[in-house]
Amino acid sequence: MSKKYSIVEELVDTRINGNQIKGDSTYEAMLKSVSKDDINTYSMSLGGPKVFGSKLEMIEQIRNNLTSRK
Repeated sequence: MSKKYSIVEELVDTRINGNQIKGDSTYEAMLKSVSKDDINTYSMSLGGPKVFGSKLEMIEQIRNNLTSRK
């Protein structure tokens, strides 16, 4: 598992747990360190669809896809 994959995974988990990314300097730095391609690679590796929009919107789409599966 790559470092970028782990970062995206942590950001998605952060949102699943109800925590905000915006306004938290650590999470914002993590979001800046990954690309939209990294986020899409993560989404598709989980069997999810390609996601679009800003990086934050993409994280939200993944969160929504994962929580709707449960």
